[in-house]
Amino acid sequence: MVTTNPGTLRSPRYRQRPTCDGKLATQRPIRPLDTIGSTRSTTIATPADAIEARPALPIYLTPKKVARMLEVNERTVLRWAAEDPSMPTIRIGRVIRWEQDALFRWLAKKRPRKSMS
Repeated sequence: MVTTNPGTLRSPRYRQRPTCDGKLATQRPIRPLDTIGSTRSTTIATPADAIEARPALPIYLTPKKVARMLEVNERTVLRWAAEDPSMPTIRIGRVIRWEQDALFRWLAKKRPRKSMS
């Protein structure tokens, strides 16, 4: 059974929380809204002061996404990765990924074949 002292614990300025033995304990009093921030000087930080510029994380593509982008079969992309050592492939165990920027640079270097006509 929980017993409370009606004079102090039920005041809206105090928070109550149960303890491990089932009794209610009081925490620090809640400050009224009109006094919040009045005792401290406040400064507004600009985003340039508070946030450091971080480099963007690279985007890695799966074989399925590369195949869809190049409009070929997924097995064709995997065959290219196995046969062409210049293709920028990242292998971790059995997982194969392509960094998007490196793949675009590699594709830009590739030249289309000249037609035989």
